[in-house]
Amino acid sequence: MSTMKNFDSIVIPIAYLRRYFHEIPNKKVHLVAGSQLEKNMGVRFLQKNGFQVTGYSLTECTCTNHSKDMLV
Repeated sequence: MSTMKNFDSIVIPIAYLRRYFHEIPNKKVHLVAGSQLEKNMGVRFLQKNGFQVTGYSLTECTCTNHSKDMLV
């Protein structure tokens, strides 16, 4: 028997958060941000509007080798 829960996600870029935050169906959120700055802005905004940020993930590249020729 599996105890894994099914989670839905909503993608709202930080620039559109103020306009669309009311579409977030749950007051508990896990934030995924592209940088520390976006994370800080998102957490502050969401908390100010009654959300509980239960965690966050950063997608920012932390590697030291940035090559323009590299394809992903």
